[in-house]
Amino acid sequence: NAMDAVASRDHALEAASGCAILATHLSRLAEDLVLWSSEEFGFVRLSDGYATGSSIMPQKRNPDAAELVRGKSARVIGDAVTLFALVKGLPMAYNRDLQEDRRALFDAVETTRGCVRILSGALASASFREDRFEADLQGSFSLATEIADWLVTLGVPFREAHHAAGQTVAWCEANHTDLRGVPASQWPAFHPRLDERVTTWLDPRSAIARRTSLGGTAPEQVAAQVEALKGWLDATCD
Repeated sequence: NAMDAVASRDHALEAASGCAILATHLSRLAEDLVLWSSEEFGFVRLSDGYATGSSIMPQKRNPDAAELVRGKSARVIGDAVTLFALVKGLPMAYNRDLQEDRRALFDAVETTRGCVRILSGALASASFREDRFEADLQGSFSLATEIADWLVTLGVPFREAHHAAGQTVAWCEANHTDLRGVPASQWPAFHPRLDERVTTWLDPRSAIARRTSLGGTAPEQVAAQVEALKGWLDATCD
């Protein structure tokens, strides 16, 4: 018992590992913000408090907050690796090497907390362009699954329906168009049961609303999940 008490650093390893996992998720969210705030996407605009101007291009807004959070995650992961490397070769009981554990542990916790604060502020003050999101989804190949699902409602085996959806996408790519560019006369060529009625299923909002299973994308399911998470946070904070 005494040997284990002075040798174990599991508490530090677990804390640093938790920070590394959280920092990794924050980094992925930050990457989305970096991409979405670019001119090519234009889905989100970070507030002036979390973006800076370019040193040479006055029209450019750099998503510095998101980029820094993305970079800091590497530091937190490094802290966790440092702790694992520190204890991996030590014999049991206390060794002087363990005096190095504080720096990595404290840095992991402090850096992760800072990343949470920064990204929370960036998200709370950001403006999202819903019109760009919806416009980008019109005719998108991400809706090709709706073609297969529509065929399934007509009794077509999913294997056939999946193949028909794939053929539709292949035709669109060959003809340099999206799903909106498929003429009514072309649908039966992908499957005998397909016709222009399938286009009623290619509306992004309708496609989202149809996913009503537990944890699905339907608005009521998303709202239920948000409330569940809020309840969990309230209980955890208390």
